[in-house]
Amino acid sequence: MKFAYAFAAMIVAPVASFAGTVTPPAGCEAFLTVQSADCQVEHYWSCEGEPEGVKWRYSMGEDGPVYMSQMDREYRWLYSQNLIDGFENTMSKPEKDLQSMSRLRDTGEDSFDFFEVVGYPGAMPARRHVVGQDVLTGEVVEIDGQRLLETNYQISETTGSNVFEGRGQEYVLEEFNLFIGGEGHFRNNGGAWEAYNSSPLTFSRPGEDGFLSDTPQFGCGAMMSSLADVMRAG
Repeated sequence: MKFAYAFAAMIVAPVASFAGTVTPPAGCEAFLTVQSADCQVEHYWSCEGEPEGVKWRYSMGEDGPVYMSQMDREYRWLYSQNLIDGFENTMSKPEKDLQSMSRLRDTGEDSFDFFEVVGYPGAMPARRHVVGQDVLTGEVVEIDGQRLLETNYQISETTGSNVFEGRGQEYVLEEFNLFIGGEGHFRNNGGAWEAYNSSPLTFSRPGEDGFLSDTPQFGCGAMMSSLADVMRAG
């Protein structure tokens, strides 16, 4: 995980560019940009020297960078960081029940049960227990010409006495073994369920309009749920 921390330090400042686009760190190659309904634009890239299938997600909001995460070929959450407040999550090994994109695609469902080490600037690290399930609904949808598999998910994240719960619908982009956001609800510590919508609206590949754009195109200016609450680290 040393590379992840070095990458985090490098990505916070130099990535945002001067020409309305994002420049990945040296040795990394971007392959996809997704504009979402919740005033976010997400960029995906892979980097030299990392295991095959490891990918990074870099998210930007109306006011700049907000989030990044690293996942492997099975979409196991290796590392993530909130770029606004510095909050970090790192996978704690071994996992009790590994998250597996292959199992989801082969059987139609996948459960997961693991711990993360979570860190806040100036605070001692804590352990977070993550439990949940992804299920393919059998529906295939097309958004902006992109074929996506629809999923339902549920998740619970417990850190000390704090419990975050989420449930809803996402998509699988088979070509890159990626989860793409959808619609759902979340709550903290048994409070009221709050709705969110991070559904994808456009997809751009290298050479296409909007690829590596640093400007979200949809949903900006509207009242949004907290990114830190609804973003899955992966």
